[in-house]
Amino acid sequence: MTAQAIITSKIQQKEDTVKDMELLYEELGRSVATTCDETSFPWCRSELASFLSQKEMNEEQEKRCNSLQNKKKTLNAKNKEKIAYKKEKNKIEKEISTLLSRFGATCFEAYVSSSLDEDIVSLVNPIFAKLKRKTKINEKISSDSSIITRIKLARLNSYRKKLLPALQKVGVLLEKEDKLDALTGHNISTLRAEYEKLSLKHEDIEAQLTEVEKVRRLLKEEGEEHFTEEIERLERTILEGKQNETKAAHLLGEELYKNLPNTITSEMIGDDAIHLIDQITLHHRQLEEVDKDIEKLKNEIKIGEISAKITHDRQKVDALIKQISNCQAQIDKITFSIDDKRREIIELKSKGTYESFSEVASPDDFVGGPYAN
Repeated sequence: MTAQAIITSKIQQKEDTVKDMELLYEELGRSVATTCDETSFPWCRSELASFLSQKEMNEEQEKRCNSLQNKKKTLNAKNKEKIAYKKEKNKIEKEISTLLSRFGATCFEAYVSSSLDEDIVSLVNPIFAKLKRKTKINEKISSDSSIITRIKLARLNSYRKKLLPALQKVGVLLEKEDKLDALTGHNISTLRAEYEKLSLKHEDIEAQLTEVEKVRRLLKEEGEEHFTEEIERLERTILEGKQNETKAAHLLGEELYKNLPNTITSEMIGDDAIHLIDQITLHHRQLEEVDKDIEKLKNEIKIGEISAKITHDRQKVDALIKQISNCQAQIDKITFSIDDKRREIIELKSKGTYESFSEVASPDDFVGGPYAN
């Protein structure tokens, strides 16, 4: 792993340690706030008061929000209960309606056989008189197969479809006049038992519905829409309050740690707080070690960069030395050439020269100069 990669790892380690320290400061602040009062640590009195105030405000908001949420849940539950109870009520009422039709049929049988009590006869006679007459006609026609009779039978079959509503109407009338117990018949006891059972269930459902409606009415008076809007507002307020509470706890813990006297003991702030202080101290040491490691690694990187520059400069010097050597060789070569030319001039002069030439060129132009001996 390269030095830069190690530095990156160390920086991440430092960031993680700082985050852990922030949590430890927060825990320390909360721990001390629950065991100490404002007089215990005068140097952080304002931080303690700020934390306690924010914490109390948050608890009140949460209590209010929980209350509204419970009311909303209750209202939703009661709405579902109302639907379920109404469904059950309708089912029972249909069963009672069918059962009252059976009471009506039993009553009709007694009416036809003239075994019905007089007080009941006077009650149901307006309904059963016509029904009895057409029933006898129906029985007579059922044994006749003529075409005309069949036509009449078809009409009577149509009438039979109206029979059940009539019987049901009689059953309702008997129930209303409290005459069901006055009926007699082979299955009347079974009908009464079924009716009593269904009536009790119906009364129970009615009571349940009444109670549900009472709760729903009370809740709706507070405003159903108000619940949702107020809960959303309180949730936003609580979220912001929790953030402020965390900050206040962190500031309290940090201020407390920075100014704690060396004489602090667990009897003064509790064992948990002492443990947290030790953890914070350990994290501070870890940060110092990480910073030192990062500084050493940066120095290594800097040394490497400088070493690379030195190597580059040496290469430049070597190149310049080589250039100087090449230039010196060229100078020596040219110098040797000049010396050869001087000797040639001297040799020519020794053989004699044309005197008028001196007016044109001086021997010094060819002899002497910077390379003359």
